[in-house]
Amino acid sequence: MKPNILFLFADDQRADTIAAHGNAHIKTPVIDGLVRRGVSFNPACIMGGMNAATCVPSRAMLLSRRSLFHIDETLTRKETWGASQFCATAAIPTGFRRGAARPRPSGKGAPKARPYPMQETEMRSETWPAVFGRAGYTTLISGKWHNTPASVSLSSQGARQLLTGGPRA
Repeated sequence: MKPNILFLFADDQRADTIAAHGNAHIKTPVIDGLVRRGVSFNPACIMGGMNAATCVPSRAMLLSRRSLFHIDETLTRKETWGASQFCATAAIPTGFRRGAARPRPSGKGAPKARPYPMQETEMRSETWPAVFGRAGYTTLISGKWHNTPASVSLSSQGARQLLTGGPRA
């Protein structure tokens, strides 16, 4: 019988916000229990990114099992347009839609909000959840993902509904 595997990756959580990792001032009993009974990557470091948003490159590196400079991707233009509060930034690897919230000037003389094109990349690297899927596991993704359903399906065989746009996308 295969063991159940739960992999949690919180790209917006600081390393010092988990009691089991040494923070005596915070209570995280459920996560602490998972740390005690499982494997925890501590210390874990972000290699960095090409822009200020390190969450997307971190997810790309983690899913593809490759370092930032070895991620194999192709940037493609989509015919769809994102919400007006998002703007295109730097090239983002592995199927993640690019777009970062940007403060907009307001008041007299401010430009009108307009939608910006969303860009995607096609992943050519196999993800480790896809490897698990071939081994008979049912994998799924849940949470805030700036992906298209096609790119998420590379790593998720079990999801019936996917949140692919993030907030207000």
